[in-house]
Amino acid sequence: MADRPKRIAVAGDLIIDWNLARAQESDRSATLWDPYYKAQAFRQFGGAALLCDVLQATARSAKTEYAGVLPNPDTARPGDPAYNHSYTIRWSSSKETKTGEPEWLWHVQSFLGFEKARTPSPVPSGPKDQVDLLVVDDGNAGLRDLFAAGEWPKSVPMPRDDGWIVLKWARPLFDKTNHLWQFLQLYSDRLIAAFTVNDLRLAEMQISRELSWEETAQDVLREIPDLEELRKCVAVVVSFYTAGAVVYWYRHGIHNHSLHYDPSGIEGSGSARTAAAWRVTRRAWWPQSFTRW
Repeated sequence: MADRPKRIAVAGDLIIDWNLARAQESDRSATLWDPYYKAQAFRQFGGAALLCDVLQATARSAKTEYAGVLPNPDTARPGDPAYNHSYTIRWSSSKETKTGEPEWLWHVQSFLGFEKARTPSPVPSGPKDQVDLLVVDDGNAGLRDLFAAGEWPKSVPMPRDDGWIVLKWARPLFDKTNHLWQFLQLYSDRLIAAFTVNDLRLAEMQISRELSWEETAQDVLREIPDLEELRKCVAVVVSFYTAGAVVYWYRHGIHNHSLHYDPSGIEGSGSARTAAAWRVTRRAWWPQSFTRW
């Protein structure tokens, strides 16, 4: 009998991204009105919804579903108090492809700010069946509050007994007041936690900036084991955005780590182009029991 399709569920904070796109940089004063200086606003469902889109495009052998309900795109508007919103300015550039045709790329020029939902809409029940992989996107925009009642919320699917959890976590809070983190500790032997380096710095971890990849990686590896809850995770991924990542993992009684980075620059230099250019200083780290499906 053929193996059943693997199921992935993505739960977390839905954020409506409002992007103000600019066709080109202007060399004139921003106060001067110019009808040839083009701009246009675009809406995109971000947060957990965007993460689900990425997984659907990459994990095609699995059934991936969003554990939530998206707003009606025809009625979504900036500032709607029922939803979280983020605002960015973007600019475009192009590069020539192998066929000679231009390929247009959009870049985030400036993050303008975040607007949290003032009157959040009711949270619907999520998929009832247990899943092989639960991806949790906690952007500190309401999800963690759902666990405050002391029970697993109906809107978040449960992992199977042998299922895994990947937590993408913004502004982490490791104490007992974070009920989401306390629940996830029950799955620590199948939990992979991902953070940005700046979020860990805001959590008072002493991690250097823009010195060298080796020194920054050593700082990360010094700080993570000091926190008992992180030591229990199968793996911890510390992202340096598009510049690189440090991965720390524990399996079969052995701690190990890897550093992935763009050798042409350091954190904050903006020189990283694609993940394919990253250099890996250790062998692949992903646990075999996770990758075989």
